Amino acid sequence: MFHFIKSSFNKHRKFCLRMKNTVIFLCLLVCVGSQNITIIKEDKRKHITITEVELNYAPGDHGLLPHRHPGPTVGYVVEGKFLFQVSSGGPPRILAAGTSFEEVDGAVHIWGGNASNETKCKVIATVFGRPGEPLLEFVKDYPRQTWSEAYDKANKCS
Repeated sequence: MFHFIKSSFNKHRKFCLRMKNTVIFLCLLVCVGSQNITIIKEDKRKHITITEVELNYAPGDHGLLPHRHPGPTVGYVVEGKFLFQVSSGGPPRILAAGTSFEEVDGAVHIWGGNASNETKCKVIATVFGRPGEPLLEFVKDYPRQTWSEAYDKANKCS
């Protein structure tokens, strides 16, 4: 009977820890940005955590403050236009539906939001991380241009 209680406790503890990390990640994102975020799948292994998220940006949503992930991130713009800039990738760009992007390990995600004030934008991203580390860390006081400047620069480069 003790083994059953211990086993049930461990399963419950693991579930609660996983849910706690998921809830913290979701609250962190939702409280800072106005986009609707859905975790599609989370796979925690011994040496890596893989989290797939769906990000839905309302028209005019500028996204999150500058942040980084503990591992690389890859994404795909499903719908709309996405204003995107990372510290390792040069100037801001506007990515149209059907375009993929990547963030290298440790790069600062400077801009990531809807490039339109009229239509919504949908992005699917896979975030790779390390067990026990947060999936997102804000970079306080990271220098960046205003949204309008980033948008104008991205339009000139397109």
